[in-house]
Formats: sequence, structure tokens, C-alpha cells
Amino acid sequence: MAKIRDIMDSFKEQQAQVAALDRELSAERKEIKKQAFLERRKLTDEEIARRKEIAAMRMELAEARKMMGQDIIKNLENSEDIDDLINKISAVNGQLEGNLEKLKKIEGYAKTAEKISANLAKTVKKLVEIHPAL
Repeated sequence: MAKIRDIMDSFKEQQAQVAALDRELSAERKEIKKQAFLERRKLTDEEIARRKEIAAMRMELAEARKMMGQDIIKNLENSEDIDDLINKISAVNGQLEGNLEKLKKIEGYAKTAEKISANLAKTVKKLVEIHPAL
């Protein structure tokens, strides 16, 4: 099995190759039209056919890109690193759950302290009312 970094590097290289080919085809298609324009003439049947051929190849490249995207997802799902990543995420989730439980306990203590403080304030207020000299 490959590692995630290797899979991504390979994918990026393949994408770059496909993108370069697409740019070349696009440039050729534009050049055909530009040349006819500069010569102030209509496209010839051969030029029209070539432009259609180029358009079809570019559509095939677009489809190839989609397939490459699907392949990379499969490869990433089956990579060596994915199990390690899942284990690390599970460990972090476990720590977060532990922290959440601690925070819930602290919240309970804070509510209890709030009630005690409120009762203490009431008591002090009553004492002051009973014994203003305090």
C-alpha cells in the first residue's frame, strides 16, 4: 500500500500532465481559428474537422480528470496512513470526550458554588438588616 503523500504526489503529477495537454490542445484550436482570421478566410473543412477533433479530445480529458479524482479517493481510502489517521482521530475524540466530562463536573461545581454564594449573600443581607452595626 502507498502512503497518502505518495498518492497525492502521483495525482498532482498526473493532473499536471493532463492540464498541460489540455492547454496545448486549446492553444492549437485557437491558433487554427486565428490563422484563418489573419488570412481573412473561412475555416477549411480540414480545419473544422481538426477543431472538432480537438474539442472531443478535450472532453475526453475532462472525463479522465473525473476518473482520476475517483481513483485518488479509492487509493486514499486504501492507503497505509489511513488507519493511523483514523486511530489518531479516535484518540483525539476520546480525549475530547474525557475533557467534556470534566467540564460538565466543573459546571456542576460552579452551579453549586453559585447557589451557596447567593444564599450567603441573602444571609449577610439579613444579618445586616438585623444588626445594622455589623
